[in-house]
Amino acid sequence: MRIILVSGMEFMCVALLAGFWLPARVGRWAFRALTGSIFLAYGAYLLHELALTDKPFRIAGSPSEASPRNALLGFIVIGLPCLWFTLFGRFTLRPPPTEPEIDELDDDATSGSPVR
Repeated sequence: MRIILVSGMEFMCVALLAGFWLPARVGRWAFRALTGSIFLAYGAYLLHELALTDKPFRIAGSPSEASPRNALLGFIVIGLPCLWFTLFGRFTLRPPPTEPEIDELDDDATSGSPVR
């Protein structure tokens, strides 16, 4: 279990560094791999707390202890947005902005309008 845990953490560190250091084209996929692994980690935590422990689900409790309520909250607040980013590559519901075509930029430059 320790080897799996350390390997997963190493993968997350490498994915984060790859997202920062590699070109944007590859870095986006590294960030998506990172968020996918975070989603899987929170899903495993939720599954462990709900199915493999006999702790009761309580509404009130310490926010620092491992409990089914905290696992569910973490999955909703962190895990599901990570799944969304993994699948769609963005956190927003709006579609990504379209980049202007090269021809449109050339037309603006020849029209005499100053470029700012």
